Amino acid sequence: MKTIISSQKSRFKRIVSLLVVAAISLLSGCSNPLDENSKLPQVIKVGFLPDDRGPAAMHRHMPLLNYIAEELGITFEVIMSKDYADIVKQFAAGELDLAYFGGLTFLQAHVATGA
Repeated sequence: MKTIISSQKSRFKRIVSLLVVAAISLLSGCSNPLDENSKLPQVIKVGFLPDDRGPAAMHRHMPLLNYIAEELGITFEVIMSKDYADIVKQFAAGELDLAYFGGLTFLQAHVATGA
């Protein structure tokens, strides 16, 4: 039981770190400093692996996504991939702005898109 809780905490920390880095990257990727004329995307599509779905996944991810959305005035659209190949395909096609990859799917996305 203790190992499962520890594993869930570790996974949550990785997800939080990924989303914080992604949000910072979105902001720092702008060519000009943010001012009243600069605009952030209104909707950011985030993809998750098929083994990370359902109410438990939403319970883990939504507090951080809601916080970032409120602070930046944006909306996150969560997209659950049907399988591992699908998340790489969606990311490569530009259908996802951010993706929570596993080790192999990250390597596949890196080869396909330079992720």
